[in-house]
Amino acid sequence: MLRKQPGVIPVGRLLSDKFILAFFFLNFVLMLTASTFTNTLRHAVFYNFIDYFLPYYVASRSMKSLQDFREALMALIVAVLVMTAIGAFEMVTHWLLYASLDKALGLTWEWGRYLERGGMALRAQASTGHSIALGYVMAVAFGLYPFLRKSVPNAKVWNLGLCALLVGMISTLSRGPWVGAALMFLVFVATGPDPLRRIVKLGLLGVILLPILLASPWGEKFIALLPYVGNVEQETVTYRQRLFEIGISVMMENPFFGAYTFFLSEQAQELRAGGGQNGLIDLGNTYLGIGLGNGLVGLSLFAGFFITILIGIFNGMRRLADRESELYLLGQVLFSVLVGILFIIFTVSSSLVIPVIYFTVAGLGVAYFRILALEKATSKPPEATARVTFQPVAMRVR
Repeated sequence: MLRKQPGVIPVGRLLSDKFILAFFFLNFVLMLTASTFTNTLRHAVFYNFIDYFLPYYVASRSMKSLQDFREALMALIVAVLVMTAIGAFEMVTHWLLYASLDKALGLTWEWGRYLERGGMALRAQASTGHSIALGYVMAVAFGLYPFLRKSVPNAKVWNLGLCALLVGMISTLSRGPWVGAALMFLVFVATGPDPLRRIVKLGLLGVILLPILLASPWGEKFIALLPYVGNVEQETVTYRQRLFEIGISVMMENPFFGAYTFFLSEQAQELRAGGGQNGLIDLGNTYLGIGLGNGLVGLSLFAGFFITILIGIFNGMRRLADRESELYLLGQVLFSVLVGILFIIFTVSSSLVIPVIYFTVAGLGVAYFRILALEKATSKPPEATARVTFQPVAMRVR
């Protein structure tokens, strides 16, 4: 078992462990007050452990070297590249390959519906169950992809993979992941070597390419899809704004521990899609969902979990002298992807693969601390190394 291997940090030793365990415990207690004991055990204990804590724990403890990261991220990218091909096929043929799988297996699944955006094209989903979930997966893969540049020596093959990921993101027509991917790229450039020169180059390139894009028929369609700027399905943006306003007002009535009964409140009825009690409410905002269910206390624990990891990654990168090294590049992609994820989940609920991915990436961030600590320990004199214990970038609480 992983926990019995030498050098594996026990659960609860790190600050990030404490945040996530406290968050799950609070979720269990609050859900127990609003549901049955059996249902609470199923969702707040079993599902939270299997779907959320376990990916974080395995990712944070199993990655012990740069080679482990190369193999893990390469496996992820290859799997996502297969999904890009499926997504492009679905968009072109207007056929969701997995939409009828639940009926074939005799299952009831509320996802996998045919969705379009502005009548332009079908929004691809592949096996994720929703176009936003697929766009989110593509954005995360896009953010992690630069780390594999040294693992793929053939520049043409690497560039082809990058283009495939971009095609996969386009096939989803999901605006939140698009903006999140752009944010990942900007953060990646800003944290890299000589950021000012690279940002100026990007600005000049944008000045050159933007008029060409706007003059093309594709540019007009792309602008139309953008939130606030475009005119395609802007009602979804308005709906989320109204939902956020109502959600905040309801949450402030129970600010510390939230309101599990939000969906039954009078304020929520006007937001039900299709109207009436049988309509659906798409929260479309992970932070709002956590705030309503767990209050500001739960939201603080959730945010604190990611903030401690982001601070640890940034501090570790800053202590590295060589900004051209592969170890620094790994910190760059993990930091930029986590920042992008924290933006994307502002536009989507934590359902399907979304929480699995962000808890896994957070675990990879913790594993990065361990590699930095081991590098620091092995660089000390032998007599000092013997007395070194694992202190992952100020992540340990005394």
